[in-house]
Amino acid sequence: MRRGPIISLAIIWLSILCSALLQVMPLPPFIDVYIRPHWMLLASLYWCLSMPYRFNIGSAWVTGLILDVLWGMPLGLNALAFGLCGAFIVSQGHKIRSYSVWHQALIFMIIVAAYQWMSGVMISVLDNAIIPKHYYFACFITLLAWPWIFFTLRRVRRRLFLS
Repeated sequence: MRRGPIISLAIIWLSILCSALLQVMPLPPFIDVYIRPHWMLLASLYWCLSMPYRFNIGSAWVTGLILDVLWGMPLGLNALAFGLCGAFIVSQGHKIRSYSVWHQALIFMIIVAAYQWMSGVMISVLDNAIIPKHYYFACFITLLAWPWIFFTLRRVRRRLFLS
């Protein structure tokens, strides 16, 4: 039994809410600085990849806007970066879906590096801040987090018959 569009969207946004909770959950300083993956970006990119007709560039932009509000960043900073990453995934999704999960993880590591570079440049321009060396460590954690995100959200999508 396939779910209707409203229920599908509610489940998708519930998973984005769960990833937002993971994104802002307090962690010890070492873990927070070095090995916190970008949960919201990965979840939004998963939905852009698997269901681009339900969760697309605009939805990724809204997710980035939510992250701006949660982190207290200038509005639009993460929204722009999420929108650009979502645009790449939506345009190249048919190719990326054909790759293995680990190959996808490498692609997503590069996308997260591009996201961090974009947000780092914008932060340094807006706040005149210096980006530390460990700022890009989360890219490598993405390599390990993507398979977990992929299989978890795919299981949710298949169990709940999302279309």
